[in-house]
Order: sequence, then C-alpha cells, then structure tokens
Amino acid sequence: MIQRDAFATPLYQAGASYLLKPNVQGFKLSPYGNVAYYWNVKMK
Repeated sequence: MIQRDAFATPLYQAGASYLLKPNVQGFKLSPYGNVAYYWNVKMK
C-alpha cells in the first residue's frame, strides 16, 4: 500500500485565535508558530 516515494500527511494542525481591541497596535504573530511578539505593542 505504501510505496517507496510515498509521504506522510499530518492528521492534526495546531492553531490559535486572538481577539484584540481596536486600540491595540503593533501586536505581531510569528508566521512559524504560536509565538506572539509584544515588544512593539502600543495602546491608543
């Protein structure tokens, strides 16, 4: 059934969601995982 050039498909993909108030600016998420960057965050 599985041949030499077959590949594996992940069955689960982790995810996260964030709710931000409109007055929060500078909040960044890494495109490579669930890492949040807070050092540029400012509130209006």
